[in-house]
Amino acid sequence: MLKKMLASIGIGAAAIDLEILTPQVEPGQTLKGTVKISGGTIEQEVQKIEISLLLKSTYYDNMQSRILNKVVSSVIIAEKTVIKPGYEKIMPVSFEIPFAKNMPISRGRTRYFLQTNAYIRNAVDPVDHDDILVVPNKYFKMLFDALAHLGFHEKNNSGDFDGFLQEFYYTPTTFFAQDIKEIKVSAKVKKSEMNITIKLDKIHHSLIDSLADDIDPNETIIRFTLIFDEMENSQITADYLKKLFEKECRKIT
Repeated sequence: MLKKMLASIGIGAAAIDLEILTPQVEPGQTLKGTVKISGGTIEQEVQKIEISLLLKSTYYDNMQSRILNKVVSSVIIAEKTVIKPGYEKIMPVSFEIPFAKNMPISRGRTRYFLQTNAYIRNAVDPVDHDDILVVPNKYFKMLFDALAHLGFHEKNNSGDFDGFLQEFYYTPTTFFAQDIKEIKVSAKVKKSEMNITIKLDKIHHSLIDSLADDIDPNETIIRFTLIFDEMENSQITADYLKKLFEKECRKIT
């Protein structure tokens, strides 16, 4: 009786442990690992064991900091299992990371982790958390490298996700430092291309520029598409971006 009471509050209860072989993955790829199930001091009935991909981010909305928590996807790996005292089992598992155009990557305050839950009747459910990194594919990374080639420095709050859009914030340090305050970069990544939007904050060089900005305070917006088959390396991508920025800077100087 005492053992059952203690197990109901988590003492001496069954335990679960998820181990991921390589906790770094691109959207659309699959994580592989194992779940270890260990029995406690009494027999317990497990309704189901479920792995969920959870997303957490912090972002600003109307000058207020807000927190986003979202269940991206879930998979049930076992149902209606009886775990006896001393029981131990290791199950191979795989978990596919969804591919979507607005799927954010791990960056700054945007984080992912896998949560493994064992739902046990009349007891505290054991939970296991494992951080994972959702990283950009090589073409998306090529875009980041190209911005670095041009001397853009990524800011600390870069990568915030509001549930719809993830933006990356950069300030220039060499090229364009006299003309641009900041750029905000977002991307919709598809299977063979990505649609890029860059919001460019300009520096005023004259009273006319300042008055014009008061009339039309919106940021300059550049939209373009990068085809993966045409992206040879980050330097060529940087050259392409430089021409786009030079074209916009000529409009504001």
